Amino acid sequence: MRWGCDGGGTGPARFQLKQQIDAIALTSREFLKKLDDIVWAVNTRHDTLEGLATYLGQYATEYFHGTAIHCELNLPASLPAHPLTADCRHNVFLTFEEALNNALKHSGASRVCVEMSLPPKSFCVSVTDEGAGFILEQSADGSFKRAGTSQGMRNSNGAQGGQLVPGPAGFDPAKGESLTA
Repeated sequence: MRWGCDGGGTGPARFQLKQQIDAIALTSREFLKKLDDIVWAVNTRHDTLEGLATYLGQYATEYFHGTAIHCELNLPASLPAHPLTADCRHNVFLTFEEALNNALKHSGASRVCVEMSLPPKSFCVSVTDEGAGFILEQSADGSFKRAGTSQGMRNSNGAQGGQLVPGPAGFDPAKGESLTA
C-alpha cells in the first residue's frame, strides 16, 4: 500500500482507505470508553452516592450522543455523601447500562428520560422511554420483570437489595419502557 498525497483522488482505493480509518477511529473510541469505565469502577474516590449519580448522568449523555435519541436528565440538586461499596456501584451501573442499551436498540424511541431521586432511606434510578414497549411478567415473589429481561440484570439488583419495578402509576408498558432500580 502506498501512503501519501494522490492529489485528492476519489477512486475506490481512497474510499476503502477512508472506511478503514473510520473503523479504526470507532474501535479506538470504544476502547477508550471501556478503559474509562474500568478506571471509574476501580477508583475508590467514586464510592459515594454522589460519585455514582454523577457518573450515571455523564454516561447516559455520552451513550446517546450521536444517536437519534434525546436524553433528558432529572437529577437531585444535591446528594448526601453516602458511602457505597464498589460492588454496589458496579451492579447499579450494569443494570443502568443494560437499560440504556435496551432503549437504544429495541425501543425505537426518540427520547429517553433518566431520573434519579431520593425517597426516604433509598436511591432510585429510573430509565423511561416512549418507544415500542414490552410485556411485564410477575414473578412468584410478586416482583415484576420485563419479559426477556436478562437474569444478570435481575441478579445485579437483587445482590444490592434492590429490585426492578414497572413504570409509575398510569404508565402503559405497551407504549414505552420504564425501569426503576
